[in-house]
Amino acid sequence: DAIQQQKMATANRAAHRRRLSLVLGALSRIGKGDYGFCSRCEEPIPFRRLQAKPETLLCLSCQKSKEQR
Repeated sequence: DAIQQQKMATANRAAHRRRLSLVLGALSRIGKGDYGFCSRCEEPIPFRRLQAKPETLLCLSCQKSKEQR
């Protein structure tokens, strides 16, 4: 049980580090004036998507396309 909890804690920390990295990237894009634009198609990311996931790099269409690969 302790080993399982340790693995879960490690995975949780890794997920938090990934999210932090994405958030820091979003803050950097804000500073450069690139925030809110899809990194693939360069179209504006809809406001509702940014509200739901402010650190996102892709519009919903490009995200779906990426996931289908």
